[in-house]
Amino acid sequence: MFRVLFLLQAFVLLVNPKLLLHLDSNLGNVLQKLLIILAGAALVATRPAQRGVLVLIAAIVVLTLFCAMGTEFPQFEWRLYVGGLVSIVAPFVMLTAMPRESDRVLGLVVFAALPVLMTVGGGLYQLAGIAPLFSADTALGGTRLSGTQGIPAYLSAAAFTGTYAALVLADRRHLGYAFLFIADTIILLLAGGRMALGAAILVCGVAYLRGFKRIPLLKFFAPIWVIVVGGILLVAFAGDNLRHLQSTSLSNRDLIWAPIIRQLHAHPWFGVGLGNQQLLVHVVGVITTFASHNEYLRLAVELGYPGALVFFALTLGILLSVWNSTWVGRDPMFLVCAVAFFIYGITDNTFSVPQAYFILTVGSFAGRPRTAGSTDTEPLLVDGTAPTPRGVKIGGKGVMT
Repeated sequence: MFRVLFLLQAFVLLVNPKLLLHLDSNLGNVLQKLLIILAGAALVATRPAQRGVLVLIAAIVVLTLFCAMGTEFPQFEWRLYVGGLVSIVAPFVMLTAMPRESDRVLGLVVFAALPVLMTVGGGLYQLAGIAPLFSADTALGGTRLSGTQGIPAYLSAAAFTGTYAALVLADRRHLGYAFLFIADTIILLLAGGRMALGAAILVCGVAYLRGFKRIPLLKFFAPIWVIVVGGILLVAFAGDNLRHLQSTSLSNRDLIWAPIIRQLHAHPWFGVGLGNQQLLVHVVGVITTFASHNEYLRLAVELGYPGALVFFALTLGILLSVWNSTWVGRDPMFLVCAVAFFIYGITDNTFSVPQAYFILTVGSFAGRPRTAGSTDTEPLLVDGTAPTPRGVKIGGKGVMT
């Protein structure tokens, strides 16, 4: 059941019902988050649960409810609170139980393939007259690749997650996945997400240095080839994207943050209520948005200063609990993914965009726990058990590995 629901939510993320069906409502986003939560529920119901994560998620729910009950914001709406609660829980539901090895492989393949499928699907949408493959960059001019996502930032986030998933598969499953990594990287560049690109360089750079020990010469020359060829292609065919990546502009984010900061000063203790930040921002300059583009500022204005501090403490507890779990086994790469996720949230909506917060799921599925008798981290076997330690007897015979 978990795999069915996981694939279903991935399909909804791929086709983007809001763009495909030209929906004016938020129905597509609600459906996506609902399927993610159902997939997480199926995971925890059918796999060994991580009780600490479940307790901390419940604590987040209680915290946000307490802040909502204490708010003095006159326009507070419980409807928006419920939607905000769904969005704030969804990033962690895939971290609540130990995935099987087949779950890990399926998840990594899906996340690695999604950016390419989104781009191909975007081309089909353009041919069918549904939506353009490229979207205009209203802040800096030019166009950026958006695929089926409609918004280049969402495709950038998906490509960020996809690059790491593809790199893990290339290292541990088959080197052929390196072509998928290259495709995801090109999509990331064409989508023009600056923070997504920086986060991808951090995560994939560390992962590359730690992996591919079987092919030392290729490991040395491959980055040089990718940088040279990628740079030539970017300069020759993607001038708009290069200009966007080089820009230091906040893309009108400072105008978005101004009214939020004013409300934060007005409601410092309990905030305006989870999910109600969208009432503070409407049309700003040349862009139309309800999003804060800064998760720290958003959660501060929604929960107040004390509530935001407690929330991030609980979030850190969830991630440390997963890092210490049997399936991640204190793999440093999970912490690298978590750090990249938190950095990403400085300028983007990482807690409410699945394409971005799925990096935590990929980091969890890609965990390489240490096993007894091993000198390095090793992947689990297909049946979900650890490799046989050195010198263990099986069937009365000594087996040396």
